[in-house]
Parts: sequence; structure tokens; C-alpha cells
Amino acid sequence: YKVKVKKDGCESVLSAEFELKDKLVTPQVPTLTLTAESCTAPTKVVISNYVSGQTYWHNGNQLTVNTTTHELMGLAAGTYTITTKNGSCESGASASFVIKAQKTIPATPAITESVAPTCTTIGVMKISNYDNVSYTFIKSADNTEVTGVTVGTDGVISNLPVGKYKVKAKKDGCESALSAEFEIKDKLPTPAAPTIGEKTAATCTAIS
Repeated sequence: YKVKVKKDGCESVLSAEFELKDKLVTPQVPTLTLTAESCTAPTKVVISNYVSGQTYWHNGNQLTVNTTTHELMGLAAGTYTITTKNGSCESGASASFVIKAQKTIPATPAITESVAPTCTTIGVMKISNYDNVSYTFIKSADNTEVTGVTVGTDGVISNLPVGKYKVKAKKDGCESALSAEFEIKDKLPTPAAPTIGEKTAATCTAIS
């Protein structure tokens, strides 16, 4: 609008334009798209109906939102609902969602000798930092996976033939780096039986 003043037939010039603004629009409840936690990142939460210029809140605390990707940033693991504000007008709460921490990558296996080879048995190795994970053994000669190997709760490795190997740990889809190469040593060779031959024949004065 503009306005002017009139008195006794005399009028002022029109005022500058001004606006009577409509009531603020109450924002829509935020909708969210979640990507599950992985070996490299925690749960990712994106605001599907993000509106530029609105702010986003949880329990009275304003949240940080990437204005390009619309991802909620910096939230610790936990359960949340969020609202959005357009000025002083606030939406209802979103559906509850859970942020889970990044998955833990297992430690790289450390291999030590458990039992040295003997004349009758091959050497035995063990995983000194054994954990409740699965282990994959790789043959160094051709980088193929070896099946049928078992690892006891004491870390002792069984059913692994003589040879050189590396091993990696896996849990919840996350894999460790390969261990240093280790060797299952063959049993010690049994010495040949001594052979006895006459070096010098016995004489009238000396034994053989």
C-alpha cells in the first residue's frame, strides 16, 4: 500500500510503499532419509524436504545442516527427533531416528609361534591378539584363500598346511589389513641312520 493525508481539500503526496505481511507459514514436519552406518562413517541423515532459510532443531539446540547436501552434521550416536522453524513458527517433530556410530574395523592379526616343529609334527602358529571375529587366510604363493582353517579361542591356528601365509580379520562387513607374512614350518628332518663299514682290517697287533 501507499497512503496520503487529506485536509480541507488539500492532499499530501503519497507515502512510500509499505506492506502488510501475511502470517508466517508453519513449516512442514521434516522428513528424513537414513544411510546405515559403515566401516568408514556413522549413520548418515539427510533432510528430504529441506527448505533453505529455515532452521532445524533438537531439544532446543539448533543443528548444523549442510546447505548443499542437506545432511545433518555433527550428531553423536543416539536417538533423535527434529523440528524446523520458519522465524518463530515451528513444525511438529519428525519421526524418531537412530544414529549409530561408525563400525569398528578389526585389528590387524598379529602372528606368533605357538609350538615349534619337531621330528614328528609341523609347527603351530597362533593369533596373539585373537578376537571374536572371522579370519581369512591367504596363501602367499598365489594369493588364493585357504579354506577349512580353524582358529581356537586361544588363537591357535589348525588345519593350515606347511607354507607361507597372511591373514585378515573380518567383522560386520569390515576387514582389517593383511597381517605380516608368516610360515607354517615343516617337521624337522629325521637324520639318516649311520652306516658302518670296516676301515682297517684287524692285524696280529691291532683290532679293526
